[in-house]
Amino acid sequence: MASNPEMPCYVCHKKVRALKIARMDQTSGSAKKLTPTDPNFPPFTVDRHFVNRHKPQPGGYFVVYKDGYQSFSPAQAFEDGYTLCTDDCEGSDPKDSSFTQPGPHNIKGPGDEGKASRMEPPTFPGDGQIDLVGL
Repeated sequence: MASNPEMPCYVCHKKVRALKIARMDQTSGSAKKLTPTDPNFPPFTVDRHFVNRHKPQPGGYFVVYKDGYQSFSPAQAFEDGYTLCTDDCEGSDPKDSSFTQPGPHNIKGPGDEGKASRMEPPTFPGDGQIDLVGL
């Protein structure tokens, strides 16, 4: 049996905002309330589409990319691929709340046609920017 060639190797070079998840609680329906490990950030809710697609778990990371896309990363994968930034996430717009604050994502599921694809993100103490220090 012939062996397949190895897939190409890639190195991650993206800057993201992230919060490590301490706990998850059920809210109405199949939405979940995520509580960050960093006490400077209050719990926030992700909707059923986020839960069904990303299957977040305590110990992993809620991740927001520069384009506003929100995702979940298991702790091992995140910690192996990212190092805490010491700058201000160069290239990000600090006033862009989709990059600095957790909130419902913009994925629509079956039956969601005609519904708004994004809800207002929660507000945080201070200027609302996610501070990655302490994660």
